Amino acid sequence: MCGYRVDTIDRLCCKKEDADFNVCGNCQSCIFTSKLHDSTQWMSRAGDSSKRRFLTGILVRCQSVEILETIQRVLQVTFGKDFTYTRSRQKSCVSEDMTTWSQDRALDTKLLGIEMVDTWDWFSRSHHWTKSNYLLGILSLCDTGLLYMLGNLTSVLIVRAKRAFLQLNGTVQKLFVSGLLDKTSLYSCRDVSQHWRYLTEDTQEDLNAKKMVEKQATLMQVLEDPSRVVHYSGGQLVAVGSKDRVVRLLDVLTLKEVSPVIQGHAGSIRALLLCEERGLVISASYDLSIRCWNLKTGVCLMLFRGHLGTINCLDLHGNSLVSGANDCKVKVWNLQTGHCYEKLKFRHHNPILCVKIDKALVMSSCDKGLVKMWGMETASLLKVIDAHQSSVKCLFFDQWHILSGGSDGQVMAWSTNCDIKKNLMTYHHPKEVLALIYLFLRVITGCGDGKIRIFNFLTGDCLRVIKAGGQHSPIQSLHTHILVGTPPPPVSASVKHCLPFLPRLVNEGSSPTSVIQSYIDF
Repeated sequence: MCGYRVDTIDRLCCKKEDADFNVCGNCQSCIFTSKLHDSTQWMSRAGDSSKRRFLTGILVRCQSVEILETIQRVLQVTFGKDFTYTRSRQKSCVSEDMTTWSQDRALDTKLLGIEMVDTWDWFSRSHHWTKSNYLLGILSLCDTGLLYMLGNLTSVLIVRAKRAFLQLNGTVQKLFVSGLLDKTSLYSCRDVSQHWRYLTEDTQEDLNAKKMVEKQATLMQVLEDPSRVVHYSGGQLVAVGSKDRVVRLLDVLTLKEVSPVIQGHAGSIRALLLCEERGLVISASYDLSIRCWNLKTGVCLMLFRGHLGTINCLDLHGNSLVSGANDCKVKVWNLQTGHCYEKLKFRHHNPILCVKIDKALVMSSCDKGLVKMWGMETASLLKVIDAHQSSVKCLFFDQWHILSGGSDGQVMAWSTNCDIKKNLMTYHHPKEVLALIYLFLRVITGCGDGKIRIFNFLTGDCLRVIKAGGQHSPIQSLHTHILVGTPPPPVSASVKHCLPFLPRLVNEGSSPTSVIQSYIDF
């Protein structure tokens, strides 16, 4: 007679009274051991597609919230940053990596399908402890991507079970409810019986409603999410990224989402660059990677790795890409090769918040208020500015001037001449400054109070205040257009500029309802 050692349930054995160990082949512990061994053999050679299908079927057949909650606790680590970083190391968006994604090496696909169905049936009939130990055994065979997928699926199944979501009986009915049937199979089920027809029609309506709600909710989440980042380069599109790990493109005129939807990051989007004239989108993520995408197809063209902290900012000049991160490092990359220039590695003692680059200089600022100017040719530190009382979140510089905007509500002007240490001018704001532009002796700033201000660079006087949002809609991005096509005015006359800004998109915390164009005379 076979017995089970309850005190070591994680290591089941078949034991007789007259022997220390015995394999009878008929008891549940022996069958469990055989099934786990067989699964281990074929899963080590199966492709990701077959593994996902099999593991999904296993979880759906758990029929126990307690088991699912146990698996959820085990897989909780997959939502941590270490797993996020590990998954980001895989270039999942590059087409070459997909060639072996679904290959079952040296396996007969028909026999593999029979083995899966047989294992599913055995698992459905098994006891609670058999299911638990089998699941824990096959989890050890999964890579990080599969574990992350199983963690998400387990959470969904627990929510559905607790809410008694359409309590139907039978395996086929569970497939209906879980939405695991494709469209063709779903329509084929309509002809089985009248009951199946009702199930099919109800399921199709639920799926259509779910897709519509998810699409609307996703778009609203991106537009209302306070953690989103936005970049506008003056063309027809606005790039938007957020914690959903997806980069979306919005048409400036219609405010509607356009294709492609760019996805591949394993963490939230923290910085964006949209280069419409070059057909590129560059994104930086919480997963410690920078990716360059094709604007038309959404395909990942280049992957930049090297930072050890979350990447907060990007800037581009020609083929030189500069990035700053929480690892206190500023790195310069070659956009064509994807390699980091070894000699151009600059450091702060605190996380980097903003970077700017041109052909000769790199500017960087950190959350302790320091601004540093680096030389590209000599790879050396040329100037350090220590005047702000708190973090510096935005920078601008040209051949002669440097502008820095901080959380202390001040924008300070400096000279790029290393011999001139004194502050040239200070422009005061009631709240933190998040964006700034210098144009024709005018300093244009975006503030945390939702207002755009225009200052005279020489006198420091505020010439105009434009209310673009509210206290909960800070201005985080600015872009200028210069109107052309009219005769140039005399030197003493005013020059007209157009400053299109998108407060409902670019400003933080608002919903997109209109595009506002402010024409500013100064």
